[in-house]
Amino acid sequence: MHRRFGGRGKPGAGRKAAFAVAHTLIRVIHQVLTTGQPYTDLGHDFYTRRVNPETQTRTLIARLEALSGKKFIVVDAPGTPSDPGTPRQPRAA
Repeated sequence: MHRRFGGRGKPGAGRKAAFAVAHTLIRVIHQVLTTGQPYTDLGHDFYTRRVNPETQTRTLIARLEALSGKKFIVVDAPGTPSDPGTPRQPRAA
């Protein structure tokens, strides 16, 4: 987490990382105490898995449009069952 918050280049990165870890621990402890259930690890990719790919695609296209001032249309999404090998390239409309 230290690297994620800027690493050695930012002086407050260590403090931010420590607070983030402490916050996570507090949330875990609260959940265990309120439910009475033992702790189960959600996995290293929990936050990655919970992102909806369609929503993320729309968000990234909207950001690209805002930065470029152009409208983009997605022709083909990667990993679709119809054609999994075709790379997606946005086109300016």
